[in-house]
Amino acid sequence: MPATEPATMKSLSQYLLPLAALLLALVGLALYQWMNSETPPQSTEVTLPSIVGDGRPTLVEFGMNSCASCRTMHRILDELDATHGERLRIIRVNILEQSDLTRQWKIMAIPTQVFLDDAGQELYRHMGVLSARAIVEVFTTRGVPLESVGDES
Repeated sequence: MPATEPATMKSLSQYLLPLAALLLALVGLALYQWMNSETPPQSTEVTLPSIVGDGRPTLVEFGMNSCASCRTMHRILDELDATHGERLRIIRVNILEQSDLTRQWKIMAIPTQVFLDDAGQELYRHMGVLSARAIVEVFTTRGVPLESVGDES
């Protein structure tokens, strides 16, 4: 004789699964709203020709506003822009808004930083969070110093 569930267990499980699914959906919605509560920086509409020939080295940052690591990079890029903005061009690309450019640059993970020399040639790529100091060092070790003699940044 097969074992059967008592009637109360059967009726209880009919309510618990939908309740658990609803609770999970509400938690997901709350997390989504919390992650998007800050006013995100706007991405710059970028094309390859607009990057080349500016005369300054360029850092192109690929990310999106709902990514925690990307938001960390936004703060780092703001700091870098404040200290090196005259010598370094920083371009932010939102991968959701500019999917064609993301594919063109073969971006596989976010955040990704692409380092370009003053002629627009790629020097280096990094995936993940990178400090402002480390970004300056990447440019410097590849022959593109961002700091003038006497800079303490």
